[in-house]
Amino acid sequence: MRRPCVFVLLVSVLVCPADLSPVIGPEPIRCAPCSREQLDACPGVSSDCPEVLREPGCGCCVSCALKKGDSCGVYTAHCGTGLRCVPRPGDPRPLHALTRGHAVCTEYDQTEDESDVTSDQGSLHYLLGLNRPLDPQDAAEAQESIKARVNAIRKKLIQQ
Repeated sequence: MRRPCVFVLLVSVLVCPADLSPVIGPEPIRCAPCSREQLDACPGVSSDCPEVLREPGCGCCVSCALKKGDSCGVYTAHCGTGLRCVPRPGDPRPLHALTRGHAVCTEYDQTEDESDVTSDQGSLHYLLGLNRPLDPQDAAEAQESIKARVNAIRKKLIQQ
């Protein structure tokens, strides 16, 4: 009885379609619709606000977008259209400034070359190390690591 179950499980693992692979990106997160209670609990936005933005993530409330020169950070309202939140020039601790709301909304020229944006030492991409190009060797090593894990799981299934 145990052998057929192991065989069926092994075959299902080996024949698993590629779209079910955890390596391929999962479905995007879908936000639940906002309830009337959630919307009623939102603070009001002043009528003189030039630009209203929805809260980040799955937030239901709206807030006034920050203007050029306003202090901003990871946990503050977003900068308005055409602006981005960057640490002040020469800030010795730029990541600290972003997490504490001590950065500033500055104009963002969307026609800039992407390499210029990612090499900016004050940008969040640079601070998180996302500015480096994808190294094919790293990708190959990651693929080999995944293959090794799959093979280890297969061996465990066969031994059971």
